Amino acid sequence: MTSIDPLEPRHLWLVGSRARVEEQAQAWTSPRYVPHALPWSDLVVRLPAAQVLAALRYHRPDVVLLTSASAVAMLGAGQAAGQAAACVGETTGVAAGRVGFETVLVGRAGALALAEALLARSPRPRRVLWLRGEEALREGAERLRQGGVTVEEVISYAAEPRAEFVAEVRAAPDPAVVLVQSPRAADALADALLACDRVLPRACGLYGLGASAGDRLRDLGFGGATSIAPSDLRVFFAGLP
Repeated sequence: MTSIDPLEPRHLWLVGSRARVEEQAQAWTSPRYVPHALPWSDLVVRLPAAQVLAALRYHRPDVVLLTSASAVAMLGAGQAAGQAAACVGETTGVAAGRVGFETVLVGRAGALALAEALLARSPRPRRVLWLRGEEALREGAERLRQGGVTVEEVISYAAEPRAEFVAEVRAAPDPAVVLVQSPRAADALADALLACDRVLPRACGLYGLGASAGDRLRDLGFGGATSIAPSDLRVFFAGLP
C-alpha cells in the first residue's frame, strides 16, 4: 500500500483569465500548496484607450459600471480621473482606482446587488455607462433600467478562449483545491474535463469566486462547489489547510 506524506505539497488549480490566474500564482507564498495557473482565456482589447475616454466624454455618465477589471485594462494611470465608478468585486475596484476612477461603490455579491445599491443611493444616478466584455451577465444593467436609469453599453474587451486549455487541464496534477474565477471559467473547466475524460478527485475542494461562479458550478453538476466572496479571497488562501 502506498503511503502519503502529509507534508507533501498539494496542488491548487487557479482557473480563470490569463492575467488574473498568472498574477495569483506568481504572488503565491504558501509552501503547502503548489499553484497551477490554468488560464482558459486571453484578454483581447476591443477599444483603445482613446476611444474609451471618448465614450466617457460623449455619454457623460453619472457613474461608470465596471463588472470586470479587464474593462479598463487598456487605460493608463490617471486617465479616468474625476469619473465615478461602481465596481463588482475588490479586484475591479483596485483596477479602477489605478486608472483614476473614483470608486463610489464596490459590490461583493455580484452585479445585481450592486445595481440595487446604486438605485438606493441619493441622488440616484440618471445615466450609467457600462464598460463591458463581449459576453457579460446582463442582470445588473437590466435592473438599473427597470429602476428608470439610462444605461449605455460600450464593449471594451473580449475574453478569447485558449485552444491549449484542454491539454493543460489534462496534464495538470490532481488538485486538492480548485478555484474557478467566473461563470465562463466554470463552463470552460467543465468542457475541458469532459473533452479529456477526466474527473476531479472526490476529496477535491471546489470553489467559485463570487456567487455567480459558485452558482454556475452547481448548475453544471458540481454539487459540492462553494462560493467565495472576492473580498474574502485573502482569508480563503490563508486558511487552506
